[in-house]
Amino acid sequence: MPEVEVRKIINVFNRMNPGGGATDKFTTQIHVDFIPDEVLINVENYYNPGGDAAGLVVLYSDIVNDNITSFKTTQVFRGSQTIWKLDKQIKGSFTFSFQDVLSQPYNLNGDIHLVLDFIKYKQKGKIL
Repeated sequence: MPEVEVRKIINVFNRMNPGGGATDKFTTQIHVDFIPDEVLINVENYYNPGGDAAGLVVLYSDIVNDNITSFKTTQVFRGSQTIWKLDKQIKGSFTFSFQDVLSQPYNLNGDIHLVLDFIKYKQKGKIL
């Protein structure tokens, strides 16, 4: 296992229905002061107080330009982790969007909590 040089953990919380109806995406500002080698994405929780249609939701993020996880809307959900290789600066506004299994927008009413763990590893043989 490579040795970690630096890491930054960012919690992302979002209420999908802040009083204006369901939505299929949200954006958040993320600033990491180093170029990470990878990001571990943990979906810590999705809570639906009863307003979503039953179905499977796929979560896409432009941090990695791909689907990062999926979950059911009809239950309290906890835990899934995906690891993505990165080699880009992470500063600015990033979008998380929800789709059904046919890649169509999926509106949600619940609350979501993501944990993003950005990691840079020490390079062997690198002179500091």
